[in-house]
Formats: sequence, C-alpha cells, structure tokens
Amino acid sequence: MAARAIWKGRIQFGSVDVPVKLYSAIEDRTVHFRLLDAKKKEPVKQKMVDPETGKVVEHEDIRRAFQTDSGELIVLDEDELEAMELIEAKAEGKIINFPKAPEKKAEKSLEEDLAASLASIKKERKSA
Repeated sequence: MAARAIWKGRIQFGSVDVPVKLYSAIEDRTVHFRLLDAKKKEPVKQKMVDPETGKVVEHEDIRRAFQTDSGELIVLDEDELEAMELIEAKAEGKIINFPKAPEKKAEKSLEEDLAASLASIKKERKSA
C-alpha cells in the first residue's frame, strides 16, 4: 500500500512557492489480518447497526458528531466538516533548520519476520 500524506501544504521561499507533503517518519510494522467466515474461509463485512433496534443503518443515513464534556452530541454537516479541514490547512509553521537524513540500517522486512515465525511454528508442530 502506498504511503499517504498526513499533511499537505506549501512552503514559500520569497517569491517561490513549493508544494510539500508530510509523511509519517515511522514504518507501519503491524500485521494486518482479514476477518473471515470460519467455515467458508471468505471475508466478512462489517455493518453499522442501531444499538437499540439491531437494524442496519445505511451509509447515507450516517452523520458525524462529537460529544461535549456534558455528554451532548453535536452533529456536523458536510460544510462544517470542510470548514474544519480548511482551518487545519491554514496552519503556518517556521522552518528552523533541515536535519541530516539518518543512515539506513539493514533490517529484515515484516514479511521476512512473519515467514520465519510461521516456519518456526510449523517446525514445532511437526516435532510435537
């Protein structure tokens, strides 16, 4: 999966305007699993369900809200959500210096680690 920018903006150097994207400085090393039906071995889907009625809520009927300290839910419409994104996009920062890039160390990939672990488990099962 391609890396996704966590922030997009522009840096201005006098009259030069440079578009930039900010990426997380760490590599995702977690293993991602799919939920499967145990008998059919096929992926299952998650649904949004009304906790009181148990009925599925359709995607177009779902809204975003935040809960205040007093417990009140404030529902936001699309215009308000977009306005919040614009406020975040207007944040300004100042560059103090450019650090040197660290040297990359040779390390095993997540796939190699997982393959080695699975091979070890299979070996233990065979000897048991």
